[in-house]
Amino acid sequence: MSGAEKGRYGFNGMEIDNEIKNGDGNSYDFGARMLDPRLGRWLTLDPLSGKYPDASPYLAMNNNPIVYIDPNGKNGIASIVGDKVVVTQNYYFYGSGIDNAKASEIAKGIEDAWNSANGKVTIDGKEYAVEFKVSAQAIEGPEKAAEMLQTAAFEDNFVAIGDDKSRYPENVSDKTRAGKLINTSRTHGKSAWWNNAQDEEFAGTTFSHEPSHGLGMSGHPDVNSDGTLKTTVGTMDENGNFAIRLPSNTIQDGKEIDSKKRIVMQSDIDMLHIAEAIKNNNGQLQPEKFKGAGVSVFNADGSTFKTLESTAVSGNGTAVETAPTPTGQ
Repeated sequence: MSGAEKGRYGFNGMEIDNEIKNGDGNSYDFGARMLDPRLGRWLTLDPLSGKYPDASPYLAMNNNPIVYIDPNGKNGIASIVGDKVVVTQNYYFYGSGIDNAKASEIAKGIEDAWNSANGKVTIDGKEYAVEFKVSAQAIEGPEKAAEMLQTAAFEDNFVAIGDDKSRYPENVSDKTRAGKLINTSRTHGKSAWWNNAQDEEFAGTTFSHEPSHGLGMSGHPDVNSDGTLKTTVGTMDENGNFAIRLPSNTIQDGKEIDSKKRIVMQSDIDMLHIAEAIKNNNGQLQPEKFKGAGVSVFNADGSTFKTLESTAVSGNGTAVETAPTPTGQ
């Protein structure tokens, strides 16, 4: 067969480019950069190499192309690995007290919380352990977030960290809110504002709750419009702990739940519908693709810095693409 008659696409579904090096199939065009499949190395630096300081900037597929794919030369997306399903999220934090050390601390807290459930998922009759991998780094501010959102991968999330300690007055008419924080964290598509004061008050559970929205959970399905808990089935365990997906102002039996006792449960992981996503949507949860219309980028004080009317953004979370419905708590 002549070169024109041979298949146009090869390894990882990428287009073969025989003009870079002599010989058939010696280079593949991944969009962001070219790959030499004989060496398993890129021909140029990884444009996101700053996110992975422990890896060579010329590394391809984490040196493991059986487990990882790289759809555009920028990021590896984890797939089923042996007896595990690995779910990854990337966060870019900016705002109050944020540096790379703090960003990594938040990421580790999220990762530890979700892995503490020792979650399971069954796919085609086989049970897999679910492992969450969360990475993060600090960026300069909302200007940088707005810029990066234009070309962000679907697993990238941009979060402004605030520290708003303002509260409702003690005599507020709604007694369930009296003396409580006014500004609660909120997640809006790929962009979010999280209140460090709220996270501290609720023993780190706010920053563990918010990623549930970035992993495919839409709204708060266990809570009525008036904030009351619909049922304790799957939302409360025998030790009095509550599911992490419940918002901090959930009302049970006339009083707010103890939000410090929120933990990740198997029912939280079930809400992500991982099996369906892997089988039907290439691992992308709730693939309601959007182009960033109406995605708000936040300032550290919680105000809106900019609303992106039209961007290349598609989805949020790791294996998640979901419509940008404002959610929080």
